[in-house]
Amino acid sequence: MTRINSRQSAVDASDFFPTPQWATRSFVEWFFAAPFPRPLKLWEPACGQGHMAHPLLEYFDQVVASDLLDYGYGRAQVMNFLTADCGDVDIIFTNPPFNRAEEFALKALSQHPDAMVVFFVKANWLFSQGRYDRLFSNPDWQPTHLVFNTVRVPCLQGRVDPDGSTNADYLWIVWARGKAVAAIRPEFQDQSLIWIPPERTRRRLTVNDKRHNTLMAKIELPEAVWIPDQLPPQNGMDTTPLFGGSQE
Repeated sequence: MTRINSRQSAVDASDFFPTPQWATRSFVEWFFAAPFPRPLKLWEPACGQGHMAHPLLEYFDQVVASDLLDYGYGRAQVMNFLTADCGDVDIIFTNPPFNRAEEFALKALSQHPDAMVVFFVKANWLFSQGRYDRLFSNPDWQPTHLVFNTVRVPCLQGRVDPDGSTNADYLWIVWARGKAVAAIRPEFQDQSLIWIPPERTRRRLTVNDKRHNTLMAKIELPEAVWIPDQLPPQNGMDTTPLFGGSQE
């Protein structure tokens, strides 16, 4: 993502790092209790080409998929999560664009107080004084669970490669709230640090996954769009609302 100043950014395919389907399945099957599908409404607001949303359909009754750009995923609605309203949802579940993940978190936590929030992010996203000041210093916005993949998940730019590798470390951050808390496995209800064992990580793609990935790989990625930044400058002097209102 290219930033031209503190007020406006380009959102484009350079920030598109799809999550392999097997990673989503491993997390859901380890963190949530069976049976599936669970009678919950889930929103994936940065769905890209549906690599995360599509397997989530196997586990939840309702999955709303959206993205700011049209990546060609037929189930997706084109909308800006930072200004959109998807109504009442039980879970917001996404791999957010890295450079806007904090804005996604603030929107999800402040405007959907009864929704569980699940983010898949690089581990270094947790390390930032500014992010602490704006997000984690609020006791109500501190994560309840950190879930670690013992098998590294290769999130590659613009594609899913079953044989891909990476040196980057990703983890799942969970803010457990609302009625979806009851869907967490009982042994994890009060456990803040959770590891997904390697034997529970099935690093494989199903036939449908392969078909989906082949189809999506043929679709041309969208052009960039420009949207206002939602975070105030770190000097603390800006009084512009984080969400909504005009940004000049």
